[in-house]
Amino acid sequence: MEASLAAVHAGISNYTCQLRVMGLIDDNLNINLNEAINQYVNIPIDSYLREDLVLSVRYCKEQSDRMPLELLTVPSPTVFRILSFAKCERKLRRFSCLKKDLRDNINLVEFSAIPDIGGAGPIDNLAIILTAAGTLDELDFF
Repeated sequence: MEASLAAVHAGISNYTCQLRVMGLIDDNLNINLNEAINQYVNIPIDSYLREDLVLSVRYCKEQSDRMPLELLTVPSPTVFRILSFAKCERKLRRFSCLKKDLRDNINLVEFSAIPDIGGAGPIDNLAIILTAAGTLDELDFF
């Protein structure tokens, strides 16, 4: 049991060290929102994708900050908050990239058969349907 706990502790230490080196968290394990956003602002990508990614980072930071960690029985609420932020951002990044791919290949999709389910438009509706249907579960390792 102690060896397992030591392995988990080492893994978390390595993970938080990498995040510190990248500037995504500070020495107190607070998420650095500006640096998380800058990782997308400073690369040459499609403007719609960039906007989606920045909104995703803001959303995930807001959600992780609102978590009532004092009500949870977790060993390290701060690390739990970081992991929750990272999981949220990864899922929304995947969704944003899917929407970009759909935009790039819009001419291959017949949108008249896609129901309006409350998304911001046909691309959002298709992306919601695809992700809700679980068709992207195989990509969870990204």
